[in-house]
Amino acid sequence: VNDYARKMLDSLTNLNHIIQHCIYFLLNQEKEQYVFDTNIKYFDIDRSRVYTNSIAQYRIIQFANNQDSQSVIVFNPLTSVMRNEIITLVVASENLKVVNSEGVDIPFQVDSTCNLLDTQLMTPCFQLHFIAELGPLEIKKYTIINLPTDISTKKYMSLISVYNPKINDVLDPSIYIKTSNIEEFSIENQNIVASFGQNGMLQNITLKSSGKQYPVSLKFVQYNSAYGPDMSGAYLFMPSGDAVDAHVTENEPTIYVVKGHILSQVVIQFSNVKHSILLRHTKDAYDVEIRNLVDIRQQMNYELSMRVITGVNNDNVFYTDLNGFQMTRRKHYSKLPIQGNFYPMSSAMYIEDDTTRVSLLSVQPLGASSLYNGKMEVIQDRRLRQDDNRGLGQGVLDNVPTLTLFRLIVEENIGNCQMDIPQLTALGMTSMSTMLYPLVQLIDTSRFDHLEDTYVNNKLTLLPKDVHLVTASMIIQHSEPAVGLVFHRTQTTQCYGFKEANLNDGPNSIDLKALASSSIENITIYESSLSFVHIGPKVNVLKPQIMEPMELKGYVIKK
Repeated sequence: VNDYARKMLDSLTNLNHIIQHCIYFLLNQEKEQYVFDTNIKYFDIDRSRVYTNSIAQYRIIQFANNQDSQSVIVFNPLTSVMRNEIITLVVASENLKVVNSEGVDIPFQVDSTCNLLDTQLMTPCFQLHFIAELGPLEIKKYTIINLPTDISTKKYMSLISVYNPKINDVLDPSIYIKTSNIEEFSIENQNIVASFGQNGMLQNITLKSSGKQYPVSLKFVQYNSAYGPDMSGAYLFMPSGDAVDAHVTENEPTIYVVKGHILSQVVIQFSNVKHSILLRHTKDAYDVEIRNLVDIRQQMNYELSMRVITGVNNDNVFYTDLNGFQMTRRKHYSKLPIQGNFYPMSSAMYIEDDTTRVSLLSVQPLGASSLYNGKMEVIQDRRLRQDDNRGLGQGVLDNVPTLTLFRLIVEENIGNCQMDIPQLTALGMTSMSTMLYPLVQLIDTSRFDHLEDTYVNNKLTLLPKDVHLVTASMIIQHSEPAVGLVFHRTQTTQCYGFKEANLNDGPNSIDLKALASSSIENITIYESSLSFVHIGPKVNVLKPQIMEPMELKGYVIKK
């Protein structure tokens, strides 16, 4: 297992190395002079893993003197989404400003919670947040400029409050320590308000578009292992009974409330979970982001689950995705044991009734279910002492601190809509895509002066909004240079959500003319299998290529 973990970490390192070479080439004004050398490193990745069992750590951006600056390169890997995403960096100074690729100062936010939220960082640091606006497949450069100490940037500092701080917590002087009993509070952005109870956990979500408040609360529960001939192990999930509150004895966890004009978040530190709720202050942010840093190495025969409790009357029906491709209807049966009602959730699940849909989107595949009306739950991690006699020969004891990432969306029924096939909404699909395809962030430590500040690929930006570029890869089995492309046209429902967020019905075709007409060299496009092994007939680029919803199509481009 350690062998495979090392190989995967090496693969990620090599992948990042190739990515930074590609971005350097695209931004390079002197492309004809570029020579690929695997030993050269142009940019640093913004975060990396030191060991296979460690959480990815941010690289701290240092400034050599008061007038120093540091450039950050950001790439949008999606072809159909105009993105307004928050870039988070770790910097060694709080007195700075951010400039975009056009040389214009842009708003930013500085948090002094860097060491509190990432205890692995031993150097004093600050979290810097700003919003990057990128079109499809666009690369942009942003510059962080360190300012003299006599220039104040306090207006960009976030307001931080701490409830129930621990005695050994070393807090920044700017953090406001709450000594009174915690009361209900809220954080909000342009679209939603997230309300929290006295325990610091999410309690309600209010949609500003309608003014309606929906009960949506979160809770961590634990399953204990049943004793018998078959016990929980690597393959079997055999709980002893219903789940119980995982943190019932933790009456006063430390709670951090961070409020700013780029993002706001609430962080709760339990004994085995660091739980964060984050709202992004961007115009298209209708979701609540959930981050859980789980560490159950001190428990045994313990399975931790996050439960979402809503007022949705879903009548024991819920939906989970199949590899992020399509949604499948599931039904909870009381005659089955608990484990019989759990299903794999690759990246999404939701419950709904005639008025409301609540969706939970996930970056990582996990087991999920809806065991009770109006509730969803997702297994976070499990630690088991015994083997389950299914071939592994040992228990599940190799746990490491694990970060899980989710987004929670509440959407209202639009009405007068018939939905026969379960699908995510356009908002849900976009939110899931931006989670699964995060922005690539690189730090320009070499300070090249022959690089463009931005790069736009005009050839693929003309695709319809519901067409996703799945693969773009070099094909090495052919004698001539060739590139393989796979497109996927998604399908969404317009029965729920926000009318302005739903995708407009576009043509059921894609136009490949731009790929051929704007090329410097003459190229030919062929139909292909999805594996690019079987090459089909030549494509007439003057005719639109018909592509129905949920269809996958492959093409090969040759010189």
